[in-house]
Amino acid sequence: MNHDWKKISDDNAGRVSYCGNKDNNCTLRITDLREEDSTSYYFSFATWDYRKDGSSISLTVTDVVLEMEPPSVSEGNRVTLTCTTKCSLDPNPEYSWYKNGQPIENTNTNSTVHILAVSSEDAGRYSCGVKGHETLLSPEKTLNVTYAPKSTSVSISPSGEIVEGSSVSLTCSSDANPPVDKHTWYKKTVTSPKASG
Repeated sequence: MNHDWKKISDDNAGRVSYCGNKDNNCTLRITDLREEDSTSYYFSFATWDYRKDGSSISLTVTDVVLEMEPPSVSEGNRVTLTCTTKCSLDPNPEYSWYKNGQPIENTNTNSTVHILAVSSEDAGRYSCGVKGHETLLSPEKTLNVTYAPKSTSVSISPSGEIVEGSSVSLTCSSDANPPVDKHTWYKKTVTSPKASG
């Protein structure tokens, strides 16, 4: 069989490649997508005496873009999210905001959102879209929030009274980003550390 992807490939050299097996797989790959790639696509196959057009599929390429400044921030600092589009929509489009794929409730519909005092709970994947066109969301941007250790606790094993000469394990745990890689242990009323690591 012959497939009619050749015309598309000739017009878009380097971005379009045929990945099928010329038998029962007619896969076409388009890389570096552009707005002008938005259209309906179909394939035709032919033998020496027969030609058949396949059903068409529609591809829509959005230019909705999310900018995040800065993408990594310490807890308590400020982050600005800006959503832009060049689509010829309403003169003053309203925007929808998403975190980890879910709509963010009670967020303004402006093109810019400021998180004035970032907390660890604000970390995650953000995207945006134009209201009324929510199927066309921006690619996600990840906000990384760094913060000092908190919720620090110590556990002991075994617990209760311990026989002299036996062993005991003390475990310190905390929530931090980046994670704590070194702890220093002190004995109460003794100023010098007992151990670290």
